[in-house]
Amino acid sequence: MSVPRKHHYLPEFYQRRWAVDGLIWRFERPRGLPHPVFAKQVPPSSAGHLTDLYTNPAETDPKRCQAVEMKVFQQIDEDGARAIESIEDKRSLPLSAKLDLARFVMSLLHRSPSRVGFIQDKLREHFKDDWSSLPNFDELMRGSALRF
Repeated sequence: MSVPRKHHYLPEFYQRRWAVDGLIWRFERPRGLPHPVFAKQVPPSSAGHLTDLYTNPAETDPKRCQAVEMKVFQQIDEDGARAIESIEDKRSLPLSAKLDLARFVMSLLHRSPSRVGFIQDKLREHFKDDWSSLPNFDELMRGSALRF
């Protein structure tokens, strides 16, 4: 299995539901406010992702540093996709599938770049007096945010 570096905070399977002829609209404001928004039609694989968003810089093993993407979000997405397919097929959902769907929806709230950054900033703020002198303080806070 290859180690993914393109981490979708909006999973591709989910984005495909809004695709027309395989394309969705991507809106970006690359330089922030007050600069303009740019719109472009792209395939879902080209939207809603950042390279290494969930990479833990404190890990040296490629598979371990990508564990959040490979072990956590891939499983949440697979389970969520199955639950959504059941709903679309008008099948009743067992409790386990309802929990999978709830877990998927909750993951969307906490896996965005801004949310990962928010958690990292809060941890950095909380531990700055005790650990900020460590040479790898930022890596430690990033890894802790991802584990959280």
